[in-house]
Amino acid sequence: MSKKITRFQGTKYSNEYIELGDTVCGWAITQIWVSSVGCPFFVIGGREYSWEELLLALPDATMNKHIELVKKWLDDPSSVNKEELKANRDSALDAQAKAFADNAANGAAYYNAYNAAYYAYVASNWNGSDIAAGYVKKYEELLEERGNE
Repeated sequence: MSKKITRFQGTKYSNEYIELGDTVCGWAITQIWVSSVGCPFFVIGGREYSWEELLLALPDATMNKHIELVKKWLDDPSSVNKEELKANRDSALDAQAKAFADNAANGAAYYNAYNAAYYAYVASNWNGSDIAAGYVKKYEELLEERGNE
């Protein structure tokens, strides 16, 4: 039975031992081998990862901080000010760019997180909270579909 591999409570370690068939960001691990000097390698989605690269690619088991702030704002708009929303938007854009550069599989989740943060900031100036809520929903659906709850 395959497992969904994530980071253990925000650490640099995986949540489980890793074996063939386990999934990372919705992609199955199809090969595992160890080099002659003892370094493990993994093939995920047709790409080879070293142990260090695999750990960097693992999603956190916790919710994206940008989504958390947008959800807080959606629940109570007065709980988050415009400066916080703007900083969240800018930080989400940086995280999205890094996610696409480092690991395209995680990029889609960060794309939705950025859009939620962007529209929350825009909506603080006009009524666009439904758009931000839609991106939060898309983010959560993507994570559920990929098994990164």
